Amino acid sequence: MKPSSAATYERARRLANQSSNYFSYIFISSELGADKPDPAIFQRAVNVMHLDANEVVHVGDDPERDWKGAAAAGLSVFRLDRPKNSLRDLLKL
Repeated sequence: MKPSSAATYERARRLANQSSNYFSYIFISSELGADKPDPAIFQRAVNVMHLDANEVVHVGDDPERDWKGAAAAGLSVFRLDRPKNSLRDLLKL
């Protein structure tokens, strides 16, 4: 059974709250009014942070939804490709 959009949102919000000690910003697509791979979601996130796209790194594991969308919006992309790399590899950047 597919969860309702409300249940999906609540799960995303819970995960965001649990991760807030590690990240300055966490975005949920429904709050930005766009969904990956639309470059608009990445551009809106950059605007919320008051940064330029070239100052942001998007971490993602999906070639279509993450890598192409973020790159189309002008962001650098950390290609999370388990088991070849992990989030620990971000520390090397």
